[in-house]
Amino acid sequence: TRKQQKKVSNEKVGCVGANILGMHLEGPFFAPSKGGAHDRQQIVASVKGLASVEEVYGINTNEGGEAPVLEDIDIITLAPELPGALDAIQSLTKSNPSASPEANPHSVVVSCGHTEASYEDGIQAVSQGATLLTHLYNAMNPFHHRKPGLVGLLSSETRL
Repeated sequence: TRKQQKKVSNEKVGCVGANILGMHLEGPFFAPSKGGAHDRQQIVASVKGLASVEEVYGINTNEGGEAPVLEDIDIITLAPELPGALDAIQSLTKSNPSASPEANPHSVVVSCGHTEASYEDGIQAVSQGATLLTHLYNAMNPFHHRKPGLVGLLSSETRL
């Protein structure tokens, strides 16, 4: 949490060493068939935009609480083909130029992973602001010359 990050940072003032840079939240917005080692009962197969992220992770808006604030999160991995995922990607990455900065003051990197996404799903995710792939070749469909999937994006998308 932000409180724990500040405590660690404050204790290390003047010391050389590692710091917590931010969190990478991997899940639970996965394709059920690509959960990997994650608890199947925790997988959420649809996303309701930023509201789902806030609900699942207990995001709060004040810095005094124990729950993380959005600024604690740097990367979220999700399956872009899930219902509502594209809206979540756009909200998290602030890829909507007409949105006000107050609507989402912190931008999160969205990575596609644990997914059954097609190449076309990947193109849509990138157009909404996704910029990474998690577990390349694992927890996603394999590359095929007629169905390139997310792996095929690497040869065609310079934004990844």
